Amino acid sequence: MPEITNRYIKGSDLNKMSVIKIDSKTRKPKIWLDNNGIFYKKEDTNVVLRKKEYFEYFSELDELKACEFPRELLYVDNSLFGYTDFEIKGYKPMDKRLEKFRLSLDGKKLLNYKVIKLVTCLHKNGIVHNDLHPGNLLTDKENIGLIDFVRTIIKELDGDRVFNQRLKFEMYYLNLLVLSILLDYNLLYMSNLKYGELIAGLKIPSEYKDYLTKVMNYDDSVMGIYPDEYIKYLGKKTLNSGKQLINSLNK
Repeated sequence: MPEITNRYIKGSDLNKMSVIKIDSKTRKPKIWLDNNGIFYKKEDTNVVLRKKEYFEYFSELDELKACEFPRELLYVDNSLFGYTDFEIKGYKPMDKRLEKFRLSLDGKKLLNYKVIKLVTCLHKNGIVHNDLHPGNLLTDKENIGLIDFVRTIIKELDGDRVFNQRLKFEMYYLNLLVLSILLDYNLLYMSNLKYGELIAGLKIPSEYKDYLTKVMNYDDSVMGIYPDEYIKYLGKKTLNSGKQLINSLNK
Protein backbone atom coordinates (compact mmCIF):
# COMPACT_ATOMS: atom_id res chain seq x y z
CA MET A 1 0.00 0.00 0.00
CA PRO A 2 1.21 3.56 -0.66
CA GLU A 3 2.50 5.54 2.31
CA ILE A 4 0.50 8.53 3.51
CA THR A 5 2.66 11.58 4.15
CA ASN A 6 1.98 15.23 4.83
CA ARG A 7 3.46 17.07 1.85
CA TYR A 8 3.81 20.83 1.98
CA ILE A 9 4.37 22.11 -1.54
CA LYS A 10 5.58 25.56 -2.55
CA GLY A 11 3.20 27.70 -4.58
CA SER A 12 5.80 27.94 -7.34
CA ASP A 13 5.86 24.13 -7.60
CA LEU A 14 2.07 23.93 -7.71
CA ASN A 15 2.05 26.40 -10.59
CA LYS A 16 4.04 23.86 -12.65
CA MET A 17 1.41 21.14 -12.11
CA SER A 18 -1.88 20.46 -13.90
CA VAL A 19 -5.02 21.57 -12.06
CA ILE A 20 -7.39 18.59 -11.78
CA LYS A 21 -10.21 20.03 -9.68
CA ILE A 22 -11.49 23.49 -8.70
CA ASP A 23 -13.13 24.11 -5.31
CA SER A 24 -16.84 24.72 -6.04
CA LYS A 25 -17.11 27.42 -3.35
CA THR A 26 -13.87 29.38 -3.61
CA ARG A 27 -13.32 28.65 -7.35
CA LYS A 28 -9.62 28.12 -6.53
CA PRO A 29 -7.56 25.03 -7.44
CA LYS A 30 -7.99 22.14 -5.00
CA ILE A 31 -6.31 19.11 -6.62
CA TRP A 32 -3.13 19.09 -8.74
CA LEU A 33 -1.29 16.42 -10.73
CA ASP A 34 2.48 16.55 -11.27
CA ASN A 35 4.55 15.13 -14.13
CA ASN A 36 5.19 11.91 -12.18
CA GLY A 37 1.46 11.11 -11.90
CA ILE A 38 1.28 12.07 -8.20
CA PHE A 39 -1.83 13.85 -6.97
CA TYR A 40 -1.76 16.68 -4.44
CA LYS A 41 -4.86 17.95 -2.67
CA LYS A 42 -5.29 20.95 -0.41
CA GLU A 43 -6.60 19.68 2.93
CA ASP A 44 -6.98 20.97 6.49
CA THR A 45 -4.51 19.38 8.92
CA ASN A 46 -7.26 17.63 10.92
CA VAL A 47 -8.60 15.99 7.73
CA VAL A 48 -5.15 14.67 6.81
CA LEU A 49 -4.64 13.23 10.29
CA ARG A 50 -8.07 11.58 10.17
CA LYS A 51 -7.26 9.94 6.83
CA LYS A 52 -3.93 8.69 8.15
CA GLU A 53 -5.70 7.18 11.13
CA TYR A 54 -8.15 5.32 8.89
CA PHE A 55 -5.50 4.16 6.45
CA GLU A 56 -3.35 2.75 9.25
CA TYR A 57 -6.41 0.98 10.66
CA PHE A 58 -7.25 -0.57 7.27
CA SER A 59 -3.70 -1.81 6.75
CA GLU A 60 -3.79 -3.74 10.04
CA LEU A 61 -6.93 -5.74 9.21
CA ASP A 62 -5.98 -9.20 7.97
CA GLU A 63 -9.57 -9.84 6.88
CA LEU A 64 -9.42 -6.94 4.42
CA LYS A 65 -6.18 -8.24 2.94
CA ALA A 66 -8.00 -11.48 2.19
CA CYS A 67 -10.89 -9.79 0.36
CA GLU A 68 -11.64 -11.05 -3.12
CA PHE A 69 -10.97 -7.53 -4.44
CA PRO A 70 -8.31 -6.15 -2.05
CA ARG A 71 -6.66 -3.85 -4.62
CA GLU A 72 -9.66 -1.50 -4.49
CA LEU A 73 -8.63 -0.48 -0.98
CA LEU A 74 -5.49 1.11 -2.44
CA TYR A 75 -7.66 3.92 -3.74
CA VAL A 76 -8.33 5.44 -0.35
CA ASP A 77 -8.33 8.96 -1.75
CA ASN A 78 -6.44 10.77 -4.48
CA SER A 79 -4.83 13.22 -2.06
CA LEU A 80 -1.37 13.19 -0.47
CA PHE A 81 -0.97 9.45 -1.01
CA GLY A 82 1.49 9.39 -3.89
CA TYR A 83 -0.50 7.50 -6.50
CA THR A 84 1.52 6.73 -9.60
CA ASP A 85 0.27 7.23 -13.14
CA PHE A 86 0.31 3.45 -13.57
CA GLU A 87 -2.12 2.93 -10.67
CA ILE A 88 -4.55 5.65 -11.71
CA LYS A 89 -4.29 5.62 -15.52
CA GLY A 90 -7.50 4.72 -17.28
CA TYR A 91 -9.68 5.14 -14.21
CA LYS A 92 -12.46 7.73 -14.14
CA PRO A 93 -15.22 8.46 -11.61
CA MET A 94 -18.35 6.45 -12.32
CA ASP A 95 -20.52 9.58 -12.43
CA LYS A 96 -18.56 10.75 -15.50
CA ARG A 97 -19.21 7.46 -17.27
CA LEU A 98 -22.77 6.46 -16.39
CA GLU A 99 -24.63 7.90 -19.37
CA LYS A 100 -21.80 7.07 -21.80
CA PHE A 101 -20.87 3.65 -20.47
CA ARG A 102 -22.06 1.41 -23.29
CA LEU A 103 -21.35 -1.63 -21.14
CA SER A 104 -23.07 -4.94 -21.76
CA LEU A 105 -25.55 -6.15 -19.16
CA ASP A 106 -23.04 -8.76 -18.00
CA GLY A 107 -20.36 -6.05 -17.73
CA LYS A 108 -22.63 -3.92 -15.54
CA LYS A 109 -23.45 -6.89 -13.35
CA LEU A 110 -19.76 -7.73 -12.95
CA LEU A 111 -18.97 -4.17 -11.80
CA ASN A 112 -21.88 -4.30 -9.37
CA TYR A 113 -20.74 -7.63 -7.94
CA LYS A 114 -17.31 -6.12 -7.32
CA VAL A 115 -18.82 -3.06 -5.66
CA ILE A 116 -21.10 -5.19 -3.47
CA LYS A 117 -18.26 -7.55 -2.56
CA LEU A 118 -16.02 -4.67 -1.52
CA VAL A 119 -18.69 -2.86 0.51
CA THR A 120 -19.75 -6.14 2.15
CA CYS A 121 -16.13 -6.80 3.11
CA LEU A 122 -15.87 -3.35 4.69
CA HIS A 123 -19.11 -3.80 6.63
CA LYS A 124 -18.09 -7.22 7.94
CA ASN A 125 -14.95 -5.57 9.27
CA GLY A 126 -16.89 -2.84 11.04
CA ILE A 127 -16.28 -0.11 8.43
CA VAL A 128 -18.87 2.13 6.77
CA HIS A 129 -17.51 4.22 3.88
CA ASN A 130 -20.23 6.80 4.61
CA ASP A 131 -20.00 8.66 1.28
CA LEU A 132 -20.95 6.02 -1.27
CA HIS A 133 -21.94 7.49 -4.63
CA PRO A 134 -20.87 7.23 -8.31
CA GLY A 135 -18.37 10.11 -7.99
CA ASN A 136 -16.41 8.17 -5.36
CA LEU A 137 -16.20 5.01 -7.42
CA LEU A 138 -13.38 4.86 -9.98
CA THR A 139 -13.54 2.38 -12.83
CA ASP A 140 -11.74 1.45 -16.02
CA LYS A 141 -14.89 -0.47 -17.10
CA GLU A 142 -13.57 -3.73 -15.64
CA ASN A 143 -12.05 -2.89 -12.27
CA ILE A 144 -13.16 -0.57 -9.50
CA GLY A 145 -11.53 1.69 -6.94
CA LEU A 146 -13.36 3.22 -4.00
CA ILE A 147 -12.03 6.64 -2.98
CA ASP A 148 -12.62 9.43 -0.44
CA PHE A 149 -12.75 7.77 2.98
CA VAL A 150 -12.70 11.07 4.87
CA ARG A 151 -16.20 10.48 6.34
CA THR A 152 -15.60 6.82 7.14
CA ILE A 153 -17.15 5.35 10.28
CA ILE A 154 -15.21 2.61 12.07
CA LYS A 155 -17.17 0.61 14.62
CA GLU A 156 -14.20 0.10 16.91
CA LEU A 157 -13.42 3.83 16.96
CA ASP A 158 -16.86 5.45 16.64
CA GLY A 159 -19.04 3.01 18.61
CA ASP A 160 -21.88 0.60 17.83
CA ARG A 161 -24.70 3.15 17.81
CA VAL A 162 -23.09 5.45 15.23
CA PHE A 163 -21.93 2.49 13.13
CA ASN A 164 -25.38 0.85 13.02
CA GLN A 165 -27.08 4.14 12.22
CA ARG A 166 -24.75 4.94 9.33
CA LEU A 167 -24.92 1.35 8.07
CA LYS A 168 -28.63 1.85 7.32
CA PHE A 169 -27.84 4.91 5.22
CA GLU A 170 -25.02 3.09 3.44
CA MET A 171 -27.34 0.23 2.47
CA TYR A 172 -29.64 2.83 0.92
CA TYR A 173 -26.83 4.46 -1.04
CA LEU A 174 -25.35 1.11 -2.08
CA ASN A 175 -28.64 0.14 -3.69
CA LEU A 176 -28.87 3.56 -5.35
CA LEU A 177 -25.38 2.98 -6.76
CA VAL A 178 -26.24 -0.52 -8.01
CA LEU A 179 -29.36 0.72 -9.81
CA SER A 180 -27.48 3.75 -11.15
CA ILE A 181 -24.94 1.47 -12.84
CA LEU A 182 -27.66 -0.81 -14.25
CA LEU A 183 -29.85 2.05 -15.52
CA ASP A 184 -27.03 4.37 -16.74
CA TYR A 185 -28.34 7.21 -14.60
CA ASN A 186 -27.11 8.79 -11.37
CA LEU A 187 -30.11 8.29 -9.10
CA LEU A 188 -28.64 10.66 -6.52
CA TYR A 189 -29.96 13.42 -8.77
CA MET A 190 -33.48 12.06 -8.31
CA SER A 191 -35.71 13.18 -5.40
CA ASN A 192 -36.82 10.60 -2.82
CA LEU A 193 -40.38 10.99 -4.05
CA LYS A 194 -39.45 10.17 -7.65
CA TYR A 195 -37.13 7.39 -6.47
CA GLY A 196 -40.10 5.84 -4.67
CA GLU A 197 -42.14 6.11 -7.87
CA LEU A 198 -39.29 4.50 -9.80
CA ILE A 199 -39.18 1.52 -7.43
CA ALA A 200 -42.94 1.13 -7.62
CA GLY A 201 -42.89 1.27 -11.43
CA LEU A 202 -39.88 -0.97 -12.11
CA LYS A 203 -40.75 -4.30 -13.73
CA ILE A 204 -38.79 -6.39 -11.26
CA PRO A 205 -39.72 -9.39 -9.09
CA SER A 206 -41.93 -8.49 -6.13
CA GLU A 207 -39.26 -9.73 -3.70
CA TYR A 208 -36.73 -7.25 -5.11
CA LYS A 209 -39.29 -4.42 -5.05
CA ASP A 210 -40.14 -5.20 -1.42
CA TYR A 211 -36.44 -5.27 -0.54
CA LEU A 212 -35.77 -1.88 -2.18
CA THR A 213 -38.77 -0.35 -0.42
CA LYS A 214 -37.52 -1.58 2.96
CA VAL A 215 -34.00 -0.31 2.25
CA MET A 216 -35.44 3.08 1.28
CA ASN A 217 -37.29 3.20 4.61
CA TYR A 218 -34.19 2.11 6.58
CA ASP A 219 -35.91 -1.07 7.76
CA ASP A 220 -33.76 -3.09 10.20
CA SER A 221 -34.98 -6.36 8.68
CA VAL A 222 -32.84 -5.90 5.54
CA MET A 223 -29.60 -5.01 7.30
CA GLY A 224 -26.89 -7.38 6.08
CA ILE A 225 -28.89 -8.41 2.99
CA TYR A 226 -27.14 -7.30 -0.18
CA PRO A 227 -28.64 -6.88 -3.69
CA ASP A 228 -26.36 -9.30 -5.59
CA GLU A 229 -28.92 -12.10 -5.47
CA TYR A 230 -31.67 -9.82 -6.78
CA ILE A 231 -29.76 -8.36 -9.73
CA LYS A 232 -28.58 -11.77 -10.89
CA TYR A 233 -31.77 -12.44 -12.83
CA LEU A 234 -32.45 -8.97 -14.29
CA GLY A 235 -32.61 -8.86 -18.10
CA LYS A 236 -32.30 -6.23 -20.85
CA LYS A 237 -36.06 -5.68 -21.14
CA THR A 238 -36.28 -4.85 -17.44
CA LEU A 239 -33.44 -2.32 -17.66
CA ASN A 240 -34.76 -0.73 -20.86
CA SER A 241 -38.19 -0.25 -19.29
CA GLY A 242 -36.45 1.24 -16.24
CA LYS A 243 -34.63 3.78 -18.42
CA GLN A 244 -37.92 4.74 -20.08
CA LEU A 245 -39.49 5.16 -16.66
CA ILE A 246 -36.66 7.47 -15.57
CA ASN A 247 -37.18 9.61 -18.68
CA SER A 248 -40.90 9.92 -17.95
CA LEU A 249 -40.27 10.83 -14.29
CA ASN A 250 -37.82 13.55 -15.33
CA LYS A 251 -40.26 15.29 -17.66
